Amino acid sequence: MKRQIREARKRAAKILESSHYSIVYPSGFAFDIIGMRKREQRFVRIVIGKPDEHDVRVMQEVDTAHPLICAKEIWAWMDGCFDIQDVE
Repeated sequence: MKRQIREARKRAAKILESSHYSIVYPSGFAFDIIGMRKREQRFVRIVIGKPDEHDVRVMQEVDTAHPLICAKEIWAWMDGCFDIQDVE
């Protein structure tokens, strides 16, 4: 399972980098990857399979009050591709 998450993180980072995001890997935070560019941030949590209630709740509890455009997303790795879910 850890290997799958590690591989999914690498793939997600490559996708974000190809869209001109700078990548940050926070430690001890609710997100696995933070993608940043000029006035935009994407907070990404990587899960294997379908995200459960815990994943969504953790994302909702994190405050991203910031002057930049922020998006909180769960990227679920299933069947060889990502299913991206926005979290309000």
